[in-house]
Amino acid sequence: MKKFHKGFSLIEMLVVVLILGMLASIGVPNYMVSVKKSRLGNYIALVKNLKDAEENYFMDRGEFTADLSLLAVSIPPSNGCSFETSNVGSYYNCSDGSRYGIFNNASNAQAGEKDMRYVIVFKDYHDNGVSFKAGDIACMSKGNLARQACKSTGGVEYKGIGWDYITISRSW
Repeated sequence: MKKFHKGFSLIEMLVVVLILGMLASIGVPNYMVSVKKSRLGNYIALVKNLKDAEENYFMDRGEFTADLSLLAVSIPPSNGCSFETSNVGSYYNCSDGSRYGIFNNASNAQAGEKDMRYVIVFKDYHDNGVSFKAGDIACMSKGNLARQACKSTGGVEYKGIGWDYITISRSW
C-alpha cells in the first residue's frame, strides 16, 4: 500500500518564495516609477494652469508677476498647504513635501516635490548650473525614480547643481 504525504516539501516552498521574490524585484521598481509619473502628470497640469494665468497677466500689464495672488488662476490647494511669499516668489507649500507657484522673480512656474520638480520658463535666467531660456520646459530630478519619470517627458538631460539631472525640452 502507498503512503501519501500531505503538504509541500521545503524545496518546493523555497522555489515558490524564490519565484515570488524575483517577480517582486521586477514589479516594485516599475510600480514606483509609475507612481512618480502619475504625480508628475498632476504637476504638469498645475504648471500649465500657472503658465496660462501668467500669460494672461502679461497680456494685460506687459510684465510677469511673482505674486501668485494677482493671477486669475484657480488652483485648489490640497490639505495641509499654506500660501507663502518670499524673495524667490509666491507659492503653496504643502505638508506632504510638495509645493507649487511662481519662482525666481517671475521667471518660471514650478510644481513638484523635494526630489522632482516640473518647470515652465517665462524669461531667461541661470540657476542650478544650467541656463534656462524663455519657452523651456524642464523636469528637475534627484534620485533614480524621479529621473526615470522626468526622462519620460522627453528632452535633453543635463547634470545640474543641486539637482542630479535636469531634462529640458522646448515645446510650448
